[in-house]
Amino acid sequence: MSTTTFELTQGEAACGVDLEDVHALRARALVIDGGAAVVLPADLAPALTGAAARLALGGAVVFSGFNQFGQPVYRREETAR
Repeated sequence: MSTTTFELTQGEAACGVDLEDVHALRARALVIDGGAAVVLPADLAPALTGAAARLALGGAVVFSGFNQFGQPVYRREETAR
């Protein structure tokens, strides 16, 4: 069994994001494209959605845009288009 650690960035922490919120939002995230992207609920702070996206995809992410429902979509940094 392997374990990983997740830490907030300085910017996320400065924006008031906490790990409890990130974990709660991760449970509401939809991972798509074979684990290459994640869709998160709309109308949330970018610092929070970015942190939840990093947790969901297991590494660095880039904001890809909004889907047709106004939900933010993030992709793994190496697969960004």
